[in-house]
Amino acid sequence: MKVISRKAAKAAGLKHYFTGKPCKFGHVEKRYVASFGCAACYRDKANQHYAALDADSRKSIVRGRRQYHREWAEQHRAQLAAYGTAYRKAYKKKHPAYFKKHYATNNEKRKSQARAWYRKNSERALKVSRAYHAAHPEQTRATGRRSANTRRATKKRVFVEVVDPRTVFTRDKGICGICRTLVDMQDPWEIDHIVPISKGGPHAYANVQLAHRKCNRGKGTRCA
Repeated sequence: MKVISRKAAKAAGLKHYFTGKPCKFGHVEKRYVASFGCAACYRDKANQHYAALDADSRKSIVRGRRQYHREWAEQHRAQLAAYGTAYRKAYKKKHPAYFKKHYATNNEKRKSQARAWYRKNSERALKVSRAYHAAHPEQTRATGRRSANTRRATKKRVFVEVVDPRTVFTRDKGICGICRTLVDMQDPWEIDHIVPISKGGPHAYANVQLAHRKCNRGKGTRCA
């Protein structure tokens, strides 16, 4: 610990200072600017006081601490979420094998926990989902297109590839594969299956093309 005088710590707005010298009880520990007290001495006094309490009083203190922690976490939810996200990203980058093994081992457990949490917090989950959709409309539409097509293909038991609609849009240079005119990204557009899924066509990049919603609906189940 870096040595800093009480005067310098007070000028810097710090709560603690450190002299590097032992207190009268022999603790080489940081001290409080406000009271000159040794942090180790305060801890010892608190532990002695806690040890002298009866069982009911200890339980009451524990409940109070837990309530304080819950209230603090609720008030700083965004800060905790940002910290957790940054920590997981850094750890995942440093230890990628750990996450792969962990997800593979605990896949079913994570799914069951997620379902249980959703059942218990359905209103909160819906609120968060609506806020996210409002903030990311284009990404939400793309995810909806991708999920709907994947579900249909899986139900028909045809070959399924993960197809990103935005990738198809870029690949086809914004040109509708049916009417051969330009597709506006802001207008309704869809991914058309050249050989329809209902007729055994695969859900793969080789079998999809960009299309206006009107063109795709007008084509129906006909092959291109």
